[in-house]
Amino acid sequence: MRIARLHVLTCALVLLSVAALAVGCGEKSEPSPKQLEAAMGDVIAAQNRFGLDLYRRLAASTPDETVFISPLSIHVALTMAYNGAAGITAEEMGQVLQLGDLSRDGLNTAVRELLERYGAEDLGARLNVANALWYSQELTFYQEYIERMEEFYLATVSPLSFKSPGSETIVNDWVSRQTEGLIPVLFDSLDPETVMLIVNAVYFKGEWSEPFDPAITQPRPFHLPTGDVKQVPMMYKSGQVDYYQAEEFQAIRLPYGDEKRLAMYIFLPAEDRSLNEFAASLTYEDWQTWTAGFRSRLGQVWLPRVEISYKTRLAATLQALGMAAAFDPGRADFGEIHEPAPGQNVYISDVTHQAVLKVDEEGTEAAAATSVDFAVTSLPAYEFEFVADRPFFVAIRDEETGAVLFLGSVFDPAA
Repeated sequence: MRIARLHVLTCALVLLSVAALAVGCGEKSEPSPKQLEAAMGDVIAAQNRFGLDLYRRLAASTPDETVFISPLSIHVALTMAYNGAAGITAEEMGQVLQLGDLSRDGLNTAVRELLERYGAEDLGARLNVANALWYSQELTFYQEYIERMEEFYLATVSPLSFKSPGSETIVNDWVSRQTEGLIPVLFDSLDPETVMLIVNAVYFKGEWSEPFDPAITQPRPFHLPTGDVKQVPMMYKSGQVDYYQAEEFQAIRLPYGDEKRLAMYIFLPAEDRSLNEFAASLTYEDWQTWTAGFRSRLGQVWLPRVEISYKTRLAATLQALGMAAAFDPGRADFGEIHEPAPGQNVYISDVTHQAVLKVDEEGTEAAAATSVDFAVTSLPAYEFEFVADRPFFVAIRDEETGAVLFLGSVFDPAA
């Protein structure tokens, strides 16, 4: 039996300077605003739960190593594949993706609304989420599936001969455009046995609402998990900062832009607690409690510049989470993607995720002037000091919807 391969790829790029919806299958009626908001809330909760589950698995499999992912990117790419799944394959994917009672139509309608809002709303930062699907003409793909990807996932859909030399250039060029050139070459070559390729790209660029003054940045020690110490450029700011403290950690929230809708969260485990322990115990319920508990406090912040790149294959981790059938050539059922062909079966051969994070002092010229006031007054009595001189957890969140766009652990800020 010839096996046809379906590849799912997610690319998440960051640049920092810088209630189930009751829509039956085939039903064309639009949901009410209340139904749509409820479905969007369910999708965001599913993305966050899935992302935290995946992060815990990845962190446990590579202790003391940086992990950085986009739950949004991976979840959207996999739900595109889920749209073509049936039977046990769809059941397992739905469970791992935390979809609960969401109907497929409800899921798709909510995702489309989220994608449109991210592209149209003033978030105080730039956020671009793009989807693409390339398919081989060796198989007859259902037009309904193709149209669903275009309508609900706003995907660019094109035929592609994966056996042709240079086919990877077409995909690489698309990825490069969507990521502003930060990933110019994603593939050295494409597997000629591929029959469909799903790609999601997320690009983020935001300026701090209150930037760091680069004149104050100075080399300071950063303690690696090996026990070694390296000198890294450490940024500094003081003043009112959103802060949260528990016995196991302290955390800060740094917003972007005048709107402050998007923000970075940084969790620094206590000195007697490792980042591995923090990652292993992090739950969705904890996350919801902690993010609701930040309050403005007067403090000092030392934060290293960060430039990390992370790339991983997720097939083994997703199978460990319970998504087994989708990767099994003999059991995978993606019967809603293509017409049956004798001796052929489509399965997911791998899921690849790549993410980049860069953090520095940059802000607008006017905002940078506020840092001139830093040393004008006498030293205040600070309520806290936050010194990220050891491994820490980081996340970027949409404060209005609660969606976690990126999250991960930083063991070496210059890895």
